[in-house]
Amino acid sequence: MLETGESTLDLISGGRRTSIACAPSVTSFFVYPAFAPNGQQIAYVLATTPTGPGQDWGNDIYVADPDGAKSRMVFRHDAPGVTIDFLSWAPDGLGLIFGYNHPLYDRQGHPAGIMNRIDRLNLADGTNTTVLNDASQPALSRDGKSLVYVGVSGNGAQTLSIANLDGTEAHALTINQAGFQSFFAPELSPDSKDLVFAAIGGPRSAPNASMAAPAEAGDESPIGRWLAPDEAEADGTPYQIWLAGLDNGSLHAIAGLREDIPFSLWSADGKSLLILGSGALYTANGDGSNLRKIDNGIPHGEIAWNQH
Repeated sequence: MLETGESTLDLISGGRRTSIACAPSVTSFFVYPAFAPNGQQIAYVLATTPTGPGQDWGNDIYVADPDGAKSRMVFRHDAPGVTIDFLSWAPDGLGLIFGYNHPLYDRQGHPAGIMNRIDRLNLADGTNTTVLNDASQPALSRDGKSLVYVGVSGNGAQTLSIANLDGTEAHALTINQAGFQSFFAPELSPDSKDLVFAAIGGPRSAPNASMAAPAEAGDESPIGRWLAPDEAEADGTPYQIWLAGLDNGSLHAIAGLREDIPFSLWSADGKSLLILGSGALYTANGDGSNLRKIDNGIPHGEIAWNQH
């Protein structure tokens, strides 16, 4: 498993944590790790924040061996302030799909919004192609045929949406999206029948999630072999993790989980979830039941799960 969120990119295997890359400065950090389809390469984003006016800052994409060796930049931000949100490998392993966010300014230099789009990078020649406009946070289905993402309207309203890999047949998902204020990290189940995502708000008709504390896993966990984590302390409005059935329209929040920007992944068989929050790393059954803490959390961190 790869984990980001602080000044190192960490590989966790067999209960051991190894830092395979270190941020070059105190103003930079790693985000959005991803394993190639064959597990033989990784990709990640190095984010750099500004420390003063007039600086060239933004996000760059790197590709490396799974142990961090042979790291090379494959995409450099092409304007100050350009950021990347989310990163997936194309099914053939020859390209990367990512969210591209470009800040816009008026003639006086005042902020005038953000251009959000989803791009595809060809690793062979470095060419970049736009797949979808007014879109962000892309994630590919396990079969590589579908792209789930967050649609962004001109007024900033968000919609969970889906399209073909090439951006065609884009449409909003037919689930109850009323009451949601913000979405984060949508992820399709391996059979593409269910969706897990983090969100603020939600439909009033959805069942209320129990606030009972999740159980803590012991040494029997395949990943957690460290001390039980502390409770999360969100630095903003807490998110909940939601599960949506795309075939039947079902929608419910995972009981007992309110975190600061939690990030979720499905297991290869769709029977379990791995969820990273600020307060803890959790596992849960694929239906959201049996939520358990298995390790410490990472503020604003993301994970990639190599299941090859």
